[in-house]
Amino acid sequence: MPLTALDHVVGLATVAFAIAALILRRRASNSLPLPPGPPKRFIVGNIPDMPTGQAWLTYEKWAKEYGDIVHLQVGRQDIILLNTYEAAFELFERRSSQYSDRADHIMLNDFAGFSWSPSTMRYGPEWRRHRALLHRMFHPTACAAYVDAETRHARALLRRIVRTNVEDPMVHIRHTVGALVMDITYGIDVAEINDPWLALCDNAVEIFSRVAVPGAFLVGALPFLRYVPEWMPGAGWKRQAREWKTVVTRFADAPFEHVRDAMTSGQTYRNCVVSSLLADFPAPEDSLAVRNVGAIIYAAGTDTTAAILHIFLLAMVLNPSAQRSAQAELDALGRLPTLEDRTKLPYLNALLKEVLRWHPVQPLNGGHVSTEEDEFRGYRIPKGTSLHSNNWAMFRDERVYGEDVLAFRPERFLVPKPPRDANAVFGFGRRACPGRFLADNIVFLFASYMLVGFDILPPKDGSPVEARFRSGFFSPPEPFKCELKPRSGPAVQTILQVGAEE
Repeated sequence: MPLTALDHVVGLATVAFAIAALILRRRASNSLPLPPGPPKRFIVGNIPDMPTGQAWLTYEKWAKEYGDIVHLQVGRQDIILLNTYEAAFELFERRSSQYSDRADHIMLNDFAGFSWSPSTMRYGPEWRRHRALLHRMFHPTACAAYVDAETRHARALLRRIVRTNVEDPMVHIRHTVGALVMDITYGIDVAEINDPWLALCDNAVEIFSRVAVPGAFLVGALPFLRYVPEWMPGAGWKRQAREWKTVVTRFADAPFEHVRDAMTSGQTYRNCVVSSLLADFPAPEDSLAVRNVGAIIYAAGTDTTAAILHIFLLAMVLNPSAQRSAQAELDALGRLPTLEDRTKLPYLNALLKEVLRWHPVQPLNGGHVSTEEDEFRGYRIPKGTSLHSNNWAMFRDERVYGEDVLAFRPERFLVPKPPRDANAVFGFGRRACPGRFLADNIVFLFASYMLVGFDILPPKDGSPVEARFRSGFFSPPEPFKCELKPRSGPAVQTILQVGAEE
């Protein structure tokens, strides 16, 4: 039926009404107050208030003082801390189309050389391309392809610990996680000690952890500092960043080129993430995305997973009764656990959930940038605001986890109506960590194997073990000593026997 003049009028009126409503909403939001927060100073805002160490404690203090939503002004940049799960879920999940961008991280991208990283890319077609490749390789079904490698490296970890009996098993845990991720990503076998691949990659990851902390470098708040010459007093950060960029670029290029060159020379290369993607996407314009994906898998996967296992180890030393309960459950299996056994191990599952909650490996998630003006709970969120979910405050919410939030107590997840787990540590919405399912599998296998194989004890010299944590983008424990005493039983003998056969 042809449109009448009245139809055109109605249509135009509808469009005009929608535009008017949008304009009024934006005007209304502009008249709204910003969320509460610490008092701002002229020009610099809250720059003097930004914490330099253990920032999560300051953010927790502000959460208690100002509420669910805290506003900071760092130079010209608006920053909002979301201190409850509900607030983060509303903005990052339900309004994800408005809150999936990233800020232009001057120090991280322009100076330290991480502009290739999907985790720091602006929201758009390039980011979606990288995200699709990561999802292709790490959705839950795809992760089944890596179980054999995970199991093999979990056994290797226990053999390394048995053979060396070091007081800091994190040396072996870090090495083994790195070896596993290098195996899965690049198909590279690393040396037992002093491996150059791991040294290069771990150096780049350490740089990322230092540089990615919000407010760690003043140039992020005062962008004009980027034009200061290196030779000027106070510009040492530029010389340091130039050295970092060399390391970071080599980290992204070298292992990728190792795989690509082997494939282009006609060699039959072992199956891994990078070789699979290069085979499926052989076009030259795809190579850069594959290179970037490989680098972020190692950078994010190794640091996060090793740090979670470090927190697990500390929790076991400090909470022997929880350790014994998990070991009793595992011993009842009568064999080494597999991923299929998870439903049979409720206490172990609760214990690993508590590890994530007790000290979140990432106390403050990376910033989601708002792409338009918005209103939330009567407050204005300006366009371009960097919003962060405050995991530390979320996981200490007494309304959710009870009054004993400081205690390590897996039983809180074993009640008929358990609280939310702490998977929010892996992020929200479209920016959630795509490798979280892989990390979850690795943590389960490595932790369960260590519990089967060892009693995790305080150090033999009787020195105290304290829960102290490093500051940075990730927050693992400070180094501590402990004893991993081999247990008796058929499972341990199986591990050592398999090691002899290999």
